[in-house]
Amino acid sequence: MTPLGNGRTIYNLVPISAAFSTTSNLSIHVVTPVLVDTVKREGIFGVDVPANAIVAVKGAVNTDAFVLTGSVKEVATNGNQVSIVL
Repeated sequence: MTPLGNGRTIYNLVPISAAFSTTSNLSIHVVTPVLVDTVKREGIFGVDVPANAIVAVKGAVNTDAFVLTGSVKEVATNGNQVSIVL
């Protein structure tokens, strides 16, 4: 874990699970660094999943690399980088 200040922390090389509220949960099943920004309520990480497979359906994104449930405002992809705003 590497604190960056201003509510930002990088979690290094471990699968993680995080609850962003009582209804929003993220579970990453692959080993990848994750940047969590609690001020912006954003998580950014890279996965080996095609961008067209990262789609919110009924408030959830379910891939082999990660599962996100709950209130999702925006899921954006840039190559294999995923940005989630809760």
